[in-house]
Amino acid sequence: MSHRTKLLLVLLFLCGPLEGIAQDRLLVVNKSGASVSILDLASGRAAKTIPTGDGPHEIAISPDGRTVAVANYGPAGQPGNSLTLFSADPPHQTRTLVLSPWSRPHGMAWLPDSRGLLVTSETAAKLLLVDTEADRVTAAIDTGQSLSHMVALDAQRNMAYVANIVSGSVSVIDLRQQVLRQIIQSGGGSEGVAVSPRNGEIWVSNRDDDTVSILEPDSLRIRDTLTTGAMPVRVAFSPGGDRAYVTNAKGNSLSVFDTASRELLAGVDLSGYYALGSGRWMGGGFGFNTFPIGVVASADGKKVYVSNSYGGVVLELDTEKLTIIRELTAGKEPDGLAYRPQPSGP
Repeated sequence: MSHRTKLLLVLLFLCGPLEGIAQDRLLVVNKSGASVSILDLASGRAAKTIPTGDGPHEIAISPDGRTVAVANYGPAGQPGNSLTLFSADPPHQTRTLVLSPWSRPHGMAWLPDSRGLLVTSETAAKLLLVDTEADRVTAAIDTGQSLSHMVALDAQRNMAYVANIVSGSVSVIDLRQQVLRQIIQSGGGSEGVAVSPRNGEIWVSNRDDDTVSILEPDSLRIRDTLTTGAMPVRVAFSPGGDRAYVTNAKGNSLSVFDTASRELLAGVDLSGYYALGSGRWMGGGFGFNTFPIGVVASADGKKVYVSNSYGGVVLELDTEKLTIIRELTAGKEPDGLAYRPQPSGP
């Protein structure tokens, strides 16, 4: 081993991974902190903090891995109307894209071209199609429902699915024609929605019913309804779609399902992480729940990450043992999560 190699190993041991060396990153939206923490997963430390607009909720990375979008929802009584966009690699150049007159942007999904971005507007009950290069909204499609929250994309069918909390439904949007095709009554308080990479099934978390509804992608009929913990708010899949992860905000837990058998593999207890005063945006209205919200799997499927909003931490779980490995600290009131593998090229 050369003297230079030995020196580099010593530096890595003492200082952790260097900024110039590519590492897998976890991006965490800090809802009350008006920022995004970029966590280096090798060291578990924040490599960078990016300022955003007020009350950011959700985050999405473009398919080419180059651009990060954050929805600036705004604080209580002050509806936000913008997106924060920044480059995924240093120096993380940041800009603001104003959506006015549309406000309360929330759920987002990138189109395959890494230019078009779907964004829900809760106040307008619209699904916005945003051109992120031209910095403008090119279409505002009616959802026909109330409190349109999250959105999931089925690129193969050119469809978008919007979960509507108050209406307890999913709006099916034809992106080619840019029209509302159908409304599915999916369950009380339909909030989270995700499309399975395995077979295109649409999984919808129903926060009022404590269930997940599974829609068949062609007929759009409800194929199954599964029981979760209390107040399920998000659904995410493993990379191959063999598992579904559901965060239960009032249940302080993560429900893990086998997507083929529909078996509940585990209800992972996430309680015990409440930090008094860390939950600001929601006003502490959910008692001493740790309020897990965001969930995302690693690129290799070996880890899953959950933001405990009222605990002020992101928990890293081993997906084989379904146990908590470590706590990662981001900013105030962590919410939306995104995972970015280290770049494969230069």
